[in-house]
Amino acid sequence: MRELVFGGVRCFKDEQRVPIRPVTLLVGENSSGKSTVLALVRAAWDLAFGKAEPDFNEPPFDLGGYDAIAHFHGGQGKRAHEFTLGAAFRFGDEKQGTRVVNGVFAERAGQPILHEWRARHGGQAVEITRSEGDQCHVKLTHKGARSSEADVMAPPPGIHLAEGVLTAAARQRARDRAPDPYAFLRLLPGRWVGPEGPPRPFAGAPIRSKPERTYDPKRVSPEPGGAHVPMDLATLHATDPTEFKQLTEAIGRYGEEANLFTRLEVRRRGKKPGDPFQLTVAVERYPFNLVDVGYGVSQVLPILVDTLRAPARQTFLLQQPEVHLHPRAQAALGSLLVRQAKARRQTFLVETHSDFLVDRVRTLVREGALPADDVVILYFERDRTKATITAIEIDRQGALVDVPSGYRAFFLEEERRFLGIAGGG
Repeated sequence: MRELVFGGVRCFKDEQRVPIRPVTLLVGENSSGKSTVLALVRAAWDLAFGKAEPDFNEPPFDLGGYDAIAHFHGGQGKRAHEFTLGAAFRFGDEKQGTRVVNGVFAERAGQPILHEWRARHGGQAVEITRSEGDQCHVKLTHKGARSSEADVMAPPPGIHLAEGVLTAAARQRARDRAPDPYAFLRLLPGRWVGPEGPPRPFAGAPIRSKPERTYDPKRVSPEPGGAHVPMDLATLHATDPTEFKQLTEAIGRYGEEANLFTRLEVRRRGKKPGDPFQLTVAVERYPFNLVDVGYGVSQVLPILVDTLRAPARQTFLLQQPEVHLHPRAQAALGSLLVRQAKARRQTFLVETHSDFLVDRVRTLVREGALPADDVVILYFERDRTKATITAIEIDRQGALVDVPSGYRAFFLEEERRFLGIAGGG
């Protein structure tokens, strides 16, 4: 995903065009829309690649029903009648250009429902609009040719399963039979990158699961709070010692940089694979149960494991990964994200309140660890019911470019107050 585009969502009245880079840092005050944007990134991916309409309330996000999502202008009857969401994607050969998918959502029974689905690439475009019942109107356009339109029946959520809609349109055929609907199947996201598609963005919760002194082996599916991580570690320890060693060495590298621990171990409380186990971390040479060390260790561990084990090109949506971490550990987390972005071509959208994490990323750009073009800071500002997002670029020296006047204003004013400069002047 190269760009997120949306409008009429919560505190965002106007259209927002948000660049997505390998390291994208979301900063701003509370309730300025940062978590909303993370939720919209995953929803936009589902709009393009998913098998059903986006779920705006899949954990860890909870955007609510239509009235909670659509922008409220103020006063009676001032709720937006629709909101928009879309994204621009680029995969493989850069010469293939950018493909864009957009959706328009309206209200039905209090919930947001996809009313229009559009995709375009080059001179080709397809637009599918939900009409009455399960009927959809399909419009196909091609630069230099006449448009073709048809009404087709499609099973719910047929508007989103665009391949089935286009196939139905091809069978039905518009009267002029030009352009051919089958030719537009290549516009669909699944045809860009093959049947597997890119990995779905993984969203992490702002507060991760609490550690336990002893774990009982049981299957746990990956989830935002990281409850699956202990079992993942135990399984890997039992089935693939080589990969487990590589993983724990990488985790240990972060632990040493953060001055938290030097080694992570899985300790069985019996001889059988089904026996309970414990997670321990070594501080210097001495092992301690995960419960008996600082809370920050257990809070950062799911981020470390999920990030280091993830496939290449995985996108992560992280909310305050620095929670309970000392500034040194926050900065070390910035180093980890940069390493993963460069070595594994992973993408990180990080909602953070940590200057130490942000400054470490800027420092690494200056040191040449990551190109400046691979980093962007998204600054969120809110004025009453309206919010805006400003993309702040970073130059090769790690300096911020074209910084909005409101960015860092609070900290500068506090410094003046501390120095006793009257009137903030």
